[in-house]
Amino acid sequence: MSNDRVKPTINDNQSDSDSLDQRIEALGLGARSQHLSRLLDLCGDPSASLMDFARLIRTDAALAGRLLKIANSVYYAQRGPVTNLDRACVLLGIERLKAFSLGFTLGQAAADRESEFSQRVWGESVFRACLAGELAREACPLFVTEAFIIGLMIDAGQGLMPKLLPGKYRPIAEASLPPAEVFEQELATLPFTHLDAIRSLSRLWKLPELLAEPVAHHHTTPPQDDPTAMGHLRRIAFVAGNTDCRGKLSPMETPPVFPARVEEILGLSTDRIAAAIRRAGTEYTAAATLFQGVCQSITDPADLCARVRHQLAQAIDHMLAHGGGASATVIERFLHDDVAIEVRRTSRNQWTAYLCDARGEHLAQVTFGLDSVRPRFISESLGLTPEEAPVVDQILAHLRARAA
Repeated sequence: MSNDRVKPTINDNQSDSDSLDQRIEALGLGARSQHLSRLLDLCGDPSASLMDFARLIRTDAALAGRLLKIANSVYYAQRGPVTNLDRACVLLGIERLKAFSLGFTLGQAAADRESEFSQRVWGESVFRACLAGELAREACPLFVTEAFIIGLMIDAGQGLMPKLLPGKYRPIAEASLPPAEVFEQELATLPFTHLDAIRSLSRLWKLPELLAEPVAHHHTTPPQDDPTAMGHLRRIAFVAGNTDCRGKLSPMETPPVFPARVEEILGLSTDRIAAAIRRAGTEYTAAATLFQGVCQSITDPADLCARVRHQLAQAIDHMLAHGGGASATVIERFLHDDVAIEVRRTSRNQWTAYLCDARGEHLAQVTFGLDSVRPRFISESLGLTPEEAPVVDQILAHLRARAA
């Protein structure tokens, strides 16, 4: 059985992809700009210098102005005003300069300045970008820039959905749900999801695979034993993409438990994860300046960082309380042709299904509750084909019979 099981959520044929491409092209997003092409080329050139970036940035007055504004912010605490772009580039450093330049250009192209929903999504995305970048600094420091861009683009497709599906997306947009629930609702009620939208946009813009793949698969649990750059970035995208970055919760609302074993997924200690979250909050102060007008700023980054730490801590405590990993109780192993799925009860009202290979290694997983889950959500999360999907009905029927 192949490990490459992630499928598009729209019908798997060329006409569906072409139709979505055409909708995105109709929004004026059909091709990347010359400036974006040159930036991508420059970011992919390991020999590119600060001055190479400065020369390109000078051709974009809006970007140059934002970078100067950041260099003059309290974040950098300069004694005198920074009026020279070369000096601003030196202050930011090559890593941040790459991330900010490419992120600003992508944001200007894909965000909808007139939509409050788009601005809210992009406001959360800026924090996700900072979180992804700082997690990469701990897990794969050579790919901090790529992680920042991946975090920024994770929900770019969601920001486009109200225009791609006028009226139909409003209930989801107005509900302000956490990420996993947004994806579940899209699967249940819409002809395509925000993952399909970002796949299409990435294809039209010819984004590098190292950026496009983690973004497109951030709702599927990645393999934990892949040591490549792609493996690290898939894991970081999963964590950043499923972290709840909404505004302050009401006093009666409990912060959601993060849907996976974060330490195990990232291969990082609790202290290193907490340090990355703290740095993400600090980095957000500078990044938010860059995206003014495109995003709705998070009013209290410190509060958000505390809630993110709480989410991750809950997940870790939850894992330890239930034995974690292989010691958790296996309810049953379900087989369908060459598909094997293990189901484990992870709390009183929650189960986790694992797609396994012939050796019993976990290829993907999804956590769900019996009360509201839809079979299609589980099938898509595990990457099952339509022919394999009936096993999910068998699993749910079995679990509900046990619970009765």
